[in-house]
Order: sequence, then C-alpha cells, then structure tokens
Amino acid sequence: MKFLILIPFLLISLISKAQINSACEISNCGNENRTVTYNMVVSSIMLSILDTTDIRRNKNIKYSTTSSINSDSVYKRIMKAKKSIPNGFKISRWGFGVSKRKNQPNEDGSIWFTLVLTKEDPANNFIPYVGYTVIFEGTDPTLARIDPKVKDVIILNDRNLLKDFIAKFKALPEL
Repeated sequence: MKFLILIPFLLISLISKAQINSACEISNCGNENRTVTYNMVVSSIMLSILDTTDIRRNKNIKYSTTSSINSDSVYKRIMKAKKSIPNGFKISRWGFGVSKRKNQPNEDGSIWFTLVLTKEDPANNFIPYVGYTVIFEGTDPTLARIDPKVKDVIILNDRNLLKDFIAKFKALPEL
C-alpha cells in the first residue's frame, strides 16, 4: 500500500528531470498579434520536418510570384533539415511546446518567423537541433496576413547560428 502512495511522487520526480522536446519561435511582424495565417505556414513546415505531413501536398501555402521558391524547392530544404533531428523527436501538432517571442524592434519592416526545434532541460537550457526562417512577402503584416505569400525559406543548421538564436530568444520578453 505504501508503494502505491509513492508512485505519483516517483513519476513527478522523473518528469521534472526529463528533457522536453520544444520549439522556440521569434516573429518579426511589428505589433500585429493576429498571426494565425502566418503560423499555419510556419507549422506546416515544422510538421514536414517532423515527418507528419508532406509540404508538396499542402494547398494552403502560397508562394510569392517574385521569388523562385516553390513546394519542390522547400521540400528539398526540408529533407536536409530532417538529418539534424534525432529519431523519435516529436512535438505537438497543435503548437503546444512552442514558446514564442516577438522581435523588438521590428527589423527592416519585413515579415518573418524563425522557429528552432530544441530539447529543453529542467534548468531551461535549450539544445538546438535545426531551425528555419520563413520570410513573407510585404512589409505591412496587417495587410499581408490576409493572404500571406512565402518569399523564402532558409534552413538553419549551423550550430553557432542556432546558439546565437537561443541567446536572442532568451533575451526577448515572453508573449
């Protein structure tokens, strides 16, 4: 009977010492808080990296006509990014486990979202695996959010860049 009472405490101590898969995101879109349409694109790319969807079949992502990027070129970049993710890395399909920050000040007026897939330890230290930046067309996020078009997707897999991103992420205030 005493053993049954100890089980919850054992589980809590195991969970508190476990490392948690997470993602860190910084957005650059001024004071615009209505970012659902942007996040649909950012999440679709994350899910493709994590092998739950195929970006080439995604009909919700629209690409800029002024850019040479398309679903096939993004797919090739995603295939390279997958090599940096450890086997069994999972994160919630609905965005749980994604910590978000807003870039201040809004750099150069462009609209972009950078997301880095990480493992977080109990001391809030992040181990970055891979990241990506999605750059959207336009400079006014209020107008562009109505029909966001992807201008470029940049894969971040350089360890130094990822560590710099984590340092910047930690310095920004939570949303």
